[in-house]
Amino acid sequence: MPYKPNKAMRDNARRALQFRKTLPPSKRFGTPVGLARARDIANNVSLSKSTILRMRSFLARHRSNYDRYKGVAFESAGPGRWSYDLWGGVAAISWTNDKIRRYKKAGEL
Repeated sequence: MPYKPNKAMRDNARRALQFRKTLPPSKRFGTPVGLARARDIANNVSLSKSTILRMRSFLARHRSNYDRYKGVAFESAGPGRWSYDLWGGVAAISWTNDKIRRYKKAGEL
């Protein structure tokens, strides 16, 4: 069963996409996959099980990019932090974990 992202995830993705537009092309961050994920999240698209699994994997691997900039204004952070928000940011961690628990409980994982 696909799930829609929560408001905090949508806000994070929108902020990162909007901020990216303000940067010169040489400073823009995000891979094509990260940008596609951000657009899906920002547009409240239902996310598939495989997408949710990829999101959890990305968020776990790149958590240090977020932690490195704790307490730093978003605009002053760096591309790793900004890219993290393309994927929904910290709000997406508990959200993806919850959805994966649901899939496991339903025997779908």
